[in-house]
Amino acid sequence: MTSSNLGLGPVMMYYGFAANIHTVSELFDKAVQELFCKKQSHDHCLNTILPKQKNASLTLRPLGHQYQQPNCLYKLFKLSFMNYCLFKFL
Repeated sequence: MTSSNLGLGPVMMYYGFAANIHTVSELFDKAVQELFCKKQSHDHCLNTILPKQKNASLTLRPLGHQYQQPNCLYKLFKLSFMNYCLFKFL
């Protein structure tokens, strides 16, 4: 149960314990986005496992990243962290 389900959110904000109430999914999405942005830097250690950048000559609309999408045959491979980021930030 979250604090909003228990009705503790407004009470915690009133007494100054918390300025904002965040859900776990919000915190997870923010952390994933920050890590994906950081690993696109050439200095980051995870940059070497990113796929090749695709050809920018035939873009129809702006995308969230410039990397090729992998061919995912299995759900487990698609849900790996790297592929999860590539599909999430299209």
